[in-house]
Amino acid sequence: MTSEPRGSASLEDEILRALDKSGSMKVRDLYAAVAAADPSLSRQVSARNFADMIWRLSRQGTLTLEESFQDSESFFAFLKLWDAHLSLYGCLGLSLVTVLSIYGLPPEMPWIAIRWAFGSVFVLFIPGRVAVEALFPKQRDMDTVQRLAYSVSLSLVFVMFVGSLLNYTPSGIRLEPITVSLTILTVGLVFTALARKYLNR
Repeated sequence: MTSEPRGSASLEDEILRALDKSGSMKVRDLYAAVAAADPSLSRQVSARNFADMIWRLSRQGTLTLEESFQDSESFFAFLKLWDAHLSLYGCLGLSLVTVLSIYGLPPEMPWIAIRWAFGSVFVLFIPGRVAVEALFPKQRDMDTVQRLAYSVSLSLVFVMFVGSLLNYTPSGIRLEPITVSLTILTVGLVFTALARKYLNR
């Protein structure tokens, strides 16, 4: 009979002990630290089993996993990580759909109801949402409820600010200039948020 590998409890203890010492580590560095602390453990536990243990501890809430990016990764490669930036790209896409619905759909029922729906989300949520992502690029900086509250509040502030500026321009406060101004603001905030996430990765 072959000898049984060490139990998962021992591996869990070693992982938590290493994290207590350093506070935060990449998975590969954590594996190296555990192997250095107990060389016999690295011979008995495969990298796949180690990764499974990390994932299990994360689901239990014992530790928190955060997405990490290579320091040498370019900004354009960083932008291709769709899953990591899904909320920002979703806001950008919704802004563009709103512009298309305002300029492309006729101002009559039932099409105007679609314009109202997209326009309401665009005005009351989108600018503030991307602004929050730009101000607080790390998810742990603020919980979901706080992000939602700040998103709505900042959106209202941006709308009032843009309206005040347009009031002193020849175009005045009308649907088209407000839409264009908020769209430009949203696109700028999206790329600002992406840049901050890249710098704080």
